[in-house]
Amino acid sequence: MPVPHGFKKALLNTVHYLVKTVCIVLASVFIGFLLLCAVYLLPVDKMAAHVQESGDMLIHEGNYSVWSHAVTMLDGFTDAIILNHAIYNNSNTPLLRRVLLNPETFPADSEKYSGKPRIERALGSLEEGTPTVEENYGRYWHGYLLILKPLLLLSDVPGLRVLNMLIQSMLLILCSGQICKRLGYVHCLILFAVILFMPPVTAALSFQFTSIYLIMLISIFLLFHFESTFLRFSNAYSFFLIIGVCTAYFDLLTCPVVALGVPLVFWILLSGSPDLKQILGLSAGWGMGYAGMWSGKWVLASLLTNENVIADAEGAARLRIGNHEGAYQRYEGFRRVLVCLDRNPIAVLFIILIALLLLSVLVKRRHLTSAKRLLSLIVVCSYPFIWDSIFLQHTALHWWMTWRNMAVFSCALTALLISCFAVRPPLSPGHASGTD
Repeated sequence: MPVPHGFKKALLNTVHYLVKTVCIVLASVFIGFLLLCAVYLLPVDKMAAHVQESGDMLIHEGNYSVWSHAVTMLDGFTDAIILNHAIYNNSNTPLLRRVLLNPETFPADSEKYSGKPRIERALGSLEEGTPTVEENYGRYWHGYLLILKPLLLLSDVPGLRVLNMLIQSMLLILCSGQICKRLGYVHCLILFAVILFMPPVTAALSFQFTSIYLIMLISIFLLFHFESTFLRFSNAYSFFLIIGVCTAYFDLLTCPVVALGVPLVFWILLSGSPDLKQILGLSAGWGMGYAGMWSGKWVLASLLTNENVIADAEGAARLRIGNHEGAYQRYEGFRRVLVCLDRNPIAVLFIILIALLLLSVLVKRRHLTSAKRLLSLIVVCSYPFIWDSIFLQHTALHWWMTWRNMAVFSCALTALLISCFAVRPPLSPGHASGTD
């Protein structure tokens, strides 16, 4: 019995994308490893001196300082980990172990620093004559070191924060300009809806939250700048696959779904009327890039260091996905995310924004846009809830961090309301998304 032509074509298409995925992920693992080897060869004395110069400020801020509402909390605890990795200085440790196991140094006398900020303990290891111990943190790539280590050669932490703020502000302006030019000024509200849940000040002051924010903004800018290229599905698949790779490489499991959901919303708007299978395909590409790059680190580290990093990562994954010995209900993560919005001016602004959009829909009564677009946006609206239900323990325990996942819901819902009734002529056929 002959194989139907349609089935054969679909099979070849699937094999094509699988081969492309494997090739891109393997190349990314290799390149990411080599780049980290390069920055770990940089001298760290100047870096350590710049971190020490910032010590009083960092110790004063503590593990979790708040500059406004609770959801603006800075993650000084994780920033201490990040900085401690950046200034790790033990030439007796082979380069492979430094790159793949990512050790950090602490004073051996842990009781001396009990109840004190983690950064104070990290800085204590720099004191001359202090006995030290090392801890490995090899299940993450710590790709942020590619940028942080060279910059710490040039500036202290306050200086890097200013630079961070300037870069983020520039990207935000560029993205807003692209959106306004291509989709119309009303669509800038979508980006506003995102930053309501991704406070720029916190992203500028805390290195922990910088990675996802920058990946999101850079992805949006590239998507608009190379629109004609990325509207073809095969190119868009590679693009979202690489976003997933970068998310796993640079992020420490803060709010990864934002790096997928927000660019995906703008891709939907640019493509006009995408099929649901295209949205799911791009999401799967991002997921395979994310999972493939992350697991690539575990395999590489286990093979080259004789340390069972795979087992360590598996144990951490079970903890984050699990229910912490029944401590949480299935909806607990989402409930805690909602509670963090209580008496929060951000929630008030979001409600006002949605109310104004709904009022605009009712008053203008324009013609309904593509049902395919609306369905795609509804699906993306569900992404943070799906993510939070899977990573239940992580979402519930770190609610002040994971609430940022709601930026995807905010973004997709705002785009959906704007798209419910067209505010400008439909896209020309030349802008329809291509399929392969």
